[in-house]
Amino acid sequence: MRVLFLALLLVNVAFFAWEYRHPEAPPAPVAATEPGVPTIQLLSERPPQPAAAPAPAAKPAPAATPKSKPKPGAAAAGASANGP
Repeated sequence: MRVLFLALLLVNVAFFAWEYRHPEAPPAPVAATEPGVPTIQLLSERPPQPAAAPAPAAKPAPAATPKSKPKPGAAAAGASANGP
């Protein structure tokens, strides 16, 4: 059993030495996109834009107007305009 352990240890060390002295060749460069596809440019990589003119002030919203007048006597009876 001791001989088997030493043989496996020797093979392990020999394999490591072989891999250390003969590394794999680096992979060939691959195109990031297919031909004819435009490259992507991040917004942070764009040149700075000139300052734009300030936006015009927004018009105020028109005042709310009631769509219907309440019925006379509805408030006296305790009924609301939205339901019973």
